Amino acid sequence: LFREFIKVLGFLIFVVPFNLYLSISGVVTFNSIYYWLIVIFSSFIGVLVALYCEQTLIKKQLKKTIRDKHSNKI
Repeated sequence: LFREFIKVLGFLIFVVPFNLYLSISGVVTFNSIYYWLIVIFSSFIGVLVALYCEQTLIKKQLKKTIRDKHSNKI
């Protein structure tokens, strides 16, 4: 559950502010094909950020598990 929360948070930290900036600044209009291409691209970046955060959490948990298991053997 925590990893899913981190994935969503990683996605929202990048995608929402970037798209809000585009729509508020008027750089690209909502009806433009460029706007939707930028939305898709920023969503892709957001997914990559979320995936990186999830992998980092999994690696930390695996290291902790291996360390705990190794210390129990000694």
